[in-house]
Amino acid sequence: MAPRTRLPDPSAKGRPIYNIDTSLSVQQRIDAFFERFRNDPFYKDGWESKIMQRTTCISASFEQGTIAFEIDIDPPLCSVFGNLHGGAASTILDQLTSIVLHMYTKPGYLENGTVTRTLTVTCLRPVMAGTKVRVDTELISIVRTMGNVRGEIKTMDGKVCFACVHDKFIIPSASKL
Repeated sequence: MAPRTRLPDPSAKGRPIYNIDTSLSVQQRIDAFFERFRNDPFYKDGWESKIMQRTTCISASFEQGTIAFEIDIDPPLCSVFGNLHGGAASTILDQLTSIVLHMYTKPGYLENGTVTRTLTVTCLRPVMAGTKVRVDTELISIVRTMGNVRGEIKTMDGKVCFACVHDKFIIPSASKL
């Protein structure tokens, strides 16, 4: 899961905290998130970072609850057969559908991030290494502690290759346990 708001860790000196600047436009929030994620030395060699480094946000709409991305499917994301690995596709969809919730961050809400409850991914056709794809994400529902997002990895001519439904638990700002 992509880092959202990160609480300080006393054992990780110098590690940035991920706060979302709610004064930014939706596109600026997403761009800032990608920039922080890509520049965090604790993530630069992580498997999630390889995906985030290849991804660009191309459009976002708060009103429609949608974000579109483009990503290059390079060989490290592929199986020995040269097509996008199902685990990599699942991670792409997990990461990018989670970002939709960034649009709705505000003080006291989504400050502690989210956790995947369920992620159901269906492969409909292979994506070969060296292909650029579009990832469309759409917020279906968001309430106090739950979000539901749909995502699709498509060829640039619009053929759906992978589809998902992603349920997220929104970690409350003040725990009542």
